[in-house]
Amino acid sequence: MVFQGLDTSAFDILVRMVHNRDPDSRRGPDQPKHISRQHMVPVRGQPGVGRAGHHVAQVEPADGADRDHHDLSAASDTKPAMTIQPLRDDLMVQQQLPARVEWIRRWQHMVAVIMLNQTGRKPVKTVFPIFVHRWPTPLGFGQATEQEIKQVIWPLGMVNVRCKRLVRMTEDFLTWDGDDATMLYGIGRYGSDSYEIFFKQNYSVEPTDKELVRYLREEIFITA
Repeated sequence: MVFQGLDTSAFDILVRMVHNRDPDSRRGPDQPKHISRQHMVPVRGQPGVGRAGHHVAQVEPADGADRDHHDLSAASDTKPAMTIQPLRDDLMVQQQLPARVEWIRRWQHMVAVIMLNQTGRKPVKTVFPIFVHRWPTPLGFGQATEQEIKQVIWPLGMVNVRCKRLVRMTEDFLTWDGDDATMLYGIGRYGSDSYEIFFKQNYSVEPTDKELVRYLREEIFITA
C-alpha cells in the first residue's frame, strides 16, 4: 500500500471489484499495461454530460473480437473486458472529470494537473481515464503500490517524480481544507490557477498557461 492507517473497507471492496473485472490487473509485475488505440471501440450514443455541462468520460465492454485474448482465454466466466475511451480532444481534461461527488472531483482534478505538468495533453487524455477507472477515489488509490502506479502512468514520462507527487498529494488531500491548492504537495501555479477557475469560479486569476487563458477568453468571455 502507498499509505496506511485508513478505514477503507468499503473502498477495498470497490478496488477488488475493479481489479476483478479488469483483465489487465492480473498482469505480472514485469508486464506493464499496454495502452493502445487499436483496442478502443466507439462509444455508442451521445457522450454523457456531467454537472455544469462538463463531459463525462465513458467506458463500455468491447466486442468479443476486441478482447485481450491472452488474458481472457483462461477466464471464460469473467465479465467482458472494459474498453476505456480517451478523453475528447475539444475539451480540457479539467472539463471531463468523471466523478459526480464534489470532493472526489477535486482530487481527480489534482491528479489531472500533476499529469499535465511538463507533458502533452494528448497522452494525458489517454492515461487519465485509465487511472481514474482503476482508482476512482483517493482512498482507493491509497491501496495501490508504487509499481502499479508507475505501470499506468509510464507513458507520461517523469515516472518516479510523478508517482511521488501523486502519492504525496493524495496524502495531503485527505486532510486538506479545500482552500489553497498550493498547500497540496506537487501543486504549483498552474494547478492552483486551474483549481481557482474550475472549482471556485474565481475568474480574476491571471494564468500564464495558454489553455487556461484560452478557456477564460472563449468559455468565460474574459479577456486580459
